Amino acid sequence: MDHDAWTGYPALRDSAVQPSAVTPLDGGLWLHHTLTADADHHDALTLLVPCDCGHGYVLSLLEGQSDLLELLQELRPTGGRAVHSGDTGGPYCVSTPAT
Repeated sequence: MDHDAWTGYPALRDSAVQPSAVTPLDGGLWLHHTLTADADHHDALTLLVPCDCGHGYVLSLLEGQSDLLELLQELRPTGGRAVHSGDTGGPYCVSTPAT
């Protein structure tokens, strides 16, 4: 990933939000990089996958590049969308809201 593709965001003191950076991927997916809030401040890379209902994103914490490649392979049949499991057809989405 090219360094110029990332957009950085500063930390927020009032809400203890760590600095982060995001980059868009094809198909509406996003990569989010930040530090964990624990005392060790480890890197955390998360893939945000658009939900098939269109109301939000499903977050997947990645341990490394192999996790990213595996997840992208799993998403290929759905066109890069997270599919509701056990969906009853109602507007019930457990994803993180897009707004």
